[in-house]
Amino acid sequence: MATISYVKYQFNYPELLSEENYNILKYNFKHTPGYAPFPKGGFFKNFKISSIICGASAFVQTFWIFQEDFTDTIAGIGLFLIFGCLISGVMFSWLSFLQFMIDRHSYYSKLKKAIIASSNYNEFIQLVSPDFD
Repeated sequence: MATISYVKYQFNYPELLSEENYNILKYNFKHTPGYAPFPKGGFFKNFKISSIICGASAFVQTFWIFQEDFTDTIAGIGLFLIFGCLISGVMFSWLSFLQFMIDRHSYYSKLKKAIIASSNYNEFIQLVSPDFD
């Protein structure tokens, strides 16, 4: 039985903010429009080469599928590269990374909402306790 190995990404929740960091973030959210202290996505940065190869393969395959001679060498290469992306685990790594980005975005969105909605650190702790335990 063949196995497909791939990189599995998982978001690890950071420790809860200290009161000092809470106060700094609270101040900046209130006084600095567009303040964004939390990490952003980076799918293309992490998967640039494999994205280009799979995207180009899909483009070539789509173009050549409408040609009369589907068995053409270029079409075969495109099909080979697309299946290569699937079999090599690239697609599974992509899906894992996308789930990581969704989890990370969800965590930091909830954290930001709790910081903005709270009036002090104790209230912030009460707001985030059910979500981040």
